[in-house]
Amino acid sequence: MRSGLTLSVFGWLALVHSGPLRSDPAGLLASFDELLWQHRVVLVWSQNADSIEAQFEQNRDEIEDRDIVWFLMGDRKLKTNYRDKVSRRFQQKLINQSGFNTVAESSITRLVLIGKDGGIKMDTAELDANRSIAEVDKNDATYEQGVNLARLFSRIDAMPMRQREMRSSER
Repeated sequence: MRSGLTLSVFGWLALVHSGPLRSDPAGLLASFDELLWQHRVVLVWSQNADSIEAQFEQNRDEIEDRDIVWFLMGDRKLKTNYRDKVSRRFQQKLINQSGFNTVAESSITRLVLIGKDGGIKMDTAELDANRSIAEVDKNDATYEQGVNLARLFSRIDAMPMRQREMRSSER
């Protein structure tokens, strides 16, 4: 059991399928339900938000090709490539859901990939079943640069739905 993480897979699923919040104005993204079957969602919590955003921007074509909508939370702010507006309450909900208990843990970048079907496909906080997040090797390239996009893209490209998308685009 990972001692440092408080948010389980069930907690993520509650966040993903929370439905709109009552007081959110119409037309604003208020839950991930609105993105289901259209987009893969990448959530990133990091103190290196600016460098990760630059990584995302440098790989914009690959991100768009894979139908990724990303949400980057750092320094209590949210950045995203989502084209419309995101409700303030939903932004706060995302910012507060890192699952980190300590300051040491919050210095680690966490990435969660949610598939088009709403299922959690990757959570980098689960780096190794035998290590807690606090024991991550800080010399690891993934830790340094924050997000290993090659690993993310490889994971997505191995998904059956993505395989079908790639085959159909070849025609």
